[in-house]
Amino acid sequence: MEKEGKAGSYLSRFKKVLNSWLSYNGVNVKLKVNIRGESDTPRIADERVPNKEELDRILRMATLRGRFSIALMAFSGLRPESLGNYDGSEGIRLGDFVEAEIREDGMELAKVPTMLVVHKKPEQGWAPVLTFVLPFEELIKSPHIMRNFKVEQKYLAAMTVAEAINRDSKNIPKAKPFMEYVAESDDREFMSALFAFLERSKRREVFMAVRNNETIVKCLELTGRALL
Repeated sequence: MEKEGKAGSYLSRFKKVLNSWLSYNGVNVKLKVNIRGESDTPRIADERVPNKEELDRILRMATLRGRFSIALMAFSGLRPESLGNYDGSEGIRLGDFVEAEIREDGMELAKVPTMLVVHKKPEQGWAPVLTFVLPFEELIKSPHIMRNFKVEQKYLAAMTVAEAINRDSKNIPKAKPFMEYVAESDDREFMSALFAFLERSKRREVFMAVRNNETIVKCLELTGRALL
């Protein structure tokens, strides 16, 4: 199989299967076969973590559900298997946001950052994981919390504001003072992410709502006219 160009990591699977089968049948034999490149992974050798621009494009192309999943993995350190299995019978549920309150008009988090419980296999119990999940109302009431935000948290904040506006245009006036605060800080990174997450029609609505605010407009111009 080496002559056929099979990777060493692929060939090693056959050795593991044979050892497992022999052990199951009471034959205590270990196959001492040296396989060249047994630990190599050629298919993923050139893979790397997406940079900020690439992650930005990924989030823009994703659905709301996809954005949420991607954000949890990118910014909170969760693995895909922690989010859930392929048929949705296991994984993170609303109840795992233990500090969240479900109301008629949405979900509100009692504490920020909030705690998310990530369940392991039943025999392993569960472990709490702290992650930054930022509610829209909390952000607009306390824009100063953005001061110490890292890049990952800024992306989550931008996504939170954008999704609130995408959901209901009435949230634009609520977000305007927050945007002004961000603009005064010349936080172009946040502003760029915000407009990237907004739906195309909402981008125009937001710009029309803030067009007379010199601070916000100047920040948008510096961020790049292409966003508009």
